[in-house]
Amino acid sequence: MVTIRMCFFGDSITNGTGDQAMLGWPGRACAAAATQGHNVTLYNLGVRGHSSEDIRGRWLREAQARMPDGMNNHLIFSFGLNDGLILDNGQFRVLPHRTLDNAEAILREAKAWLPTLFVGLAPVDDAFLCSSDSDYIT
Repeated sequence: MVTIRMCFFGDSITNGTGDQAMLGWPGRACAAAATQGHNVTLYNLGVRGHSSEDIRGRWLREAQARMPDGMNNHLIFSFGLNDGLILDNGQFRVLPHRTLDNAEAILREAKAWLPTLFVGLAPVDDAFLCSSDSDYIT
């Protein structure tokens, strides 16, 4: 059995917004690990509407509060969907080069500290995003 602490950082997809089981993909991944006998502590730090800019500003402080030295700590990131939203003015919420800068800075610092994984964007139903429930992400 492995004892592990995992901080998941991301947006509403990480948080599990819209998931009737209220688990999101981090909850499902950790539940699967637990069924294999692992002792998992899950910190789902996904925040609805957060972009790479938001995550860059908060991840380290939030992780340090949950990742004591000497533990089997891991960081998992998944973001970018909100960065690519087109605002009313026709511009990206976060310009693509800034998204890349943010991702590079976050991941460079994270992997220098703890084992780190970046999970690519999850598929999203654009029809839902464009519906009257369009605040799903933001």
